[in-house]
Amino acid sequence: MEMNTEKKIYITKTFKSLFIIFGLLGLASCDDYFDINNNPNQISTPTPELTLTSAQIDLANFMQADYNTAAAFWVRYYTQAGNVAGFDPRDQYNIQSGDNAYQNDFTGIYSGPLQDLEITIENAKEINDLNTVAVAQILKAYAFQSLVDMFDKVPYFDALNINEEVSPKYDDGSVIYDDLLDRVDEAIENINPQASINGDVIFQGNMRLWLKFANSLKLKIYMRQSEARPDIAESGVASLAIAEFLEIGEDAEVKFDQTNPSNRHPDGVNNIAVQSFTAASATSIDTLLKSNDPRIDIFWRKPVDAADDNPDRNHRGVTQGRGNEIAGSQAGLSYYSARGNFLIGATAAHPFFSAAEIYFLLAEASERGWYPGDAEELYTMGVRASFARTGAPGVDAYLTNEAPYPTAAPFEEKLEAIMYQKWVALTGRQSIEMWAEWRRTGYPDRDIIDISPISILPAGEFPLRFPVTQREINLNVNAPSPSPIYTPVWWDVD
Repeated sequence: MEMNTEKKIYITKTFKSLFIIFGLLGLASCDDYFDINNNPNQISTPTPELTLTSAQIDLANFMQADYNTAAAFWVRYYTQAGNVAGFDPRDQYNIQSGDNAYQNDFTGIYSGPLQDLEITIENAKEINDLNTVAVAQILKAYAFQSLVDMFDKVPYFDALNINEEVSPKYDDGSVIYDDLLDRVDEAIENINPQASINGDVIFQGNMRLWLKFANSLKLKIYMRQSEARPDIAESGVASLAIAEFLEIGEDAEVKFDQTNPSNRHPDGVNNIAVQSFTAASATSIDTLLKSNDPRIDIFWRKPVDAADDNPDRNHRGVTQGRGNEIAGSQAGLSYYSARGNFLIGATAAHPFFSAAEIYFLLAEASERGWYPGDAEELYTMGVRASFARTGAPGVDAYLTNEAPYPTAAPFEEKLEAIMYQKWVALTGRQSIEMWAEWRRTGYPDRDIIDISPISILPAGEFPLRFPVTQREINLNVNAPSPSPIYTPVWWDVD
C-alpha cells in the first residue's frame, strides 16, 4: 500500500548496507588465502567502533520502519489518509506471513544489526575493550526482547552462529527473557563508568548512561512480566531499588537527518508538507484537543490548506477505517493533520528508551508496591519528561488542570492514568512499546484503542503478534507453523 519512492529508497539502502557488511565478513574470512594481495589502504577486518555504529543506526532504522508504523495504526496514532484505492492493510489488521516488508525487516535485523553486534563483541574481546563489549551485549538484549514482544518465539540461542546453524531453532519467549537478564547482568559487570568508547552514536561513549540504559532494560523486562509471572516481576523490580535509570535529558536515541538520504527517517519524506497516505488518527487528535494538550502541535502538523469548513486550519484527524472513503480535495494532508517534524522531520529520532517511558514504569511499579519511589512524583516526572523532550510549553498548567494524579483513586484508575500519559508520551516514535504496554495492561481502554471497524479478524480479536515470516517457513526447517496474529505472546495473559 505504501510502497512509495521513499520506501523503495529505504529498502535499497538497507540491502546495500547488508551487502557492505557481508562484504567485510567475506574479506575477513578470506584474509589468509589472499594474503599475498593485501591492500594496506583497505579495511580487511571491521573494527568494533565501525560495526557498533552500523548496528546502532541499522537497528534504529529497522525498529522505526514497518513494525513501528503498523503498531502506530493499531494503537490509534496513525490511520489511512485517503488518495488510495481500497483499504490500508494495517487498518484491516491484514498482516500476512508473506508480506515482503515485514519479511525483509525480520531477516534484516538478524543479518544486519544483530550480526554486527556479535562481530563487535568478538572483536572487542580480542582487544580487551570490555566497555564496547558491554554496549553490544546490552543492545543485543534490547533487540531480542523487542523481537520476543513482537513474535513470541524467535531464533535466539542458535541464531547468530551462522557457520554451524543454517536452521536455528525457535526458542520460547519466557526462556529468552530469563537469559536476557543474565546477559544484561554480564554486560553490567563489564562496564567501567569512568572510561569511554568510540563509535557510539547514542550516548557518545558515556558509559555512565549505558549503565542506566542496562538498568532501564532490566526494569522493562521485569515489568513486562507483571501479569504472567508477578512474583518474578516483583522480586526483579525490588532488586533495582537503588539502581539509577535514564532521566530527563538522557533519552537513548538515534537521531535521523532529513537532509541526508543515507540517514533519513525510514518512514519520512523529503517534504512533510506534501500529501502522503498516512494521516493523524481522529482518536489521537480528538483526545489531545479534548484535554487541551499542547503537545498536539509538536506531534502533528495542521492541515496545509484552509477548507470551507475549517478556515482556521485547525487540527483534524481521520476516523479509523474511513480513509478509503475519502476522495477529492478532502483526501490528502492538505485537509487533515499529518506527522510533524518531531515524528518524521528535522527533529525525528528513534528512541531505544525515553525518560518518560522509564518514569511511568517506575510509577506503576510504585503503585504495585514493588518500588520504593513515590508514584505521584514519578508520574509527574514522566509528564515533565515528555514535555521537555517535545519542547511543548505549559506543563505546569497541564498537570494542574488536565492531568492531576488521581491520588485517592483505586489502583486500576491510577494505572489507567499512568498508561494514558504513556500513550501520549510515546506517540508515533515508540508505537511498538505502546502496543506491548496496551497488550500487557489493557490501557488505554476501548474508549481510545478500539478494534478497527474494517478488521478482517474474527469479531472481537486484535493484533497481538506479528506472524512468522513465509521466508522462514520456506528456508528454516525449525520455523513454527504460523499462529493467528490474535494469538497472545507468552507474557500477555488476561
